[in-house]
Amino acid sequence: MPDPVLTGGCCCGFVRFEVRGPFSDVTLCSCVTCRRASGAPVVAWATAFAPATPQGLVSANYVVVAGEPASFRSSDHGTRTFCPRCGTALTFSSTLAQNELDFTLCSLDDPNALTPADRTFTRSEPTWLRSLGHLPGFKARRPR
Repeated sequence: MPDPVLTGGCCCGFVRFEVRGPFSDVTLCSCVTCRRASGAPVVAWATAFAPATPQGLVSANYVVVAGEPASFRSSDHGTRTFCPRCGTALTFSSTLAQNELDFTLCSLDDPNALTPADRTFTRSEPTWLRSLGHLPGFKARRPR
């Protein structure tokens, strides 16, 4: 069976991408950099492998098919991409793992295509995040 191909894009539709499996490290990350870059307590990620070519270049299984993401260095080893029009977080790459590319699960057209298997950097989680299971849930907008 061939590896799955998932599609996704940003909130405004400017950036569109395809990403090919296999996928690994499907996780919820609460590291300080993810929290600050997203403005959220966690970011859901998955890793796509990017095998090296004979020339030593990385040939990612993540292909931008429309638009052009912007990027910034978020740490001494990390680079993040995002939509330059709407700001949607798209990818993370690190010089510490040069054959891997992390992509945000919720930028997928089907965010249920992959399910997080764990949480990482829990030491950086806001303490209130651990106690939210008791909060009421609403299928749409909260009633006023």
